Amino acid sequence: MAAAVAAADAATWGECWGFGIYQSDADLELLDLVAEEASAMFPATALDCLRSPLLPANFTLRGPIDKATVIANLNAGIFTRIARRLNHQGNPMAVVILAAVGMELGVVMEKDDMLMIKMTVVKTEMFLEKRAQI
Repeated sequence: MAAAVAAADAATWGECWGFGIYQSDADLELLDLVAEEASAMFPATALDCLRSPLLPANFTLRGPIDKATVIANLNAGIFTRIARRLNHQGNPMAVVILAAVGMELGVVMEKDDMLMIKMTVVKTEMFLEKRAQI
């Protein structure tokens, strides 16, 4: 049964090497989508650390890391704008990926954003291992 679920998920979500977050091609593509959404809202140099600390140290989306700038911009309202835009676009897994990265970076989230994220996680299909990480 678990093998059938894993096969169905792999067919739906692409190559998968684990059941947690950032362990599939789809998650990494969504991480890139989140970075692209953010690039429209603040300078590209600040996107350098919009990646997960769970990924290898040499994996970045855009070169050198400027974590303080990214956190400051996300805390200044960019996180809320990205989350709402992704939610409005109907991309729940992108919202989940954004939330995971935000939590790992230590972004301060508004109560409305937390509620939206919780509701999105509850109604989004994902492996239990991934859900437990979020």
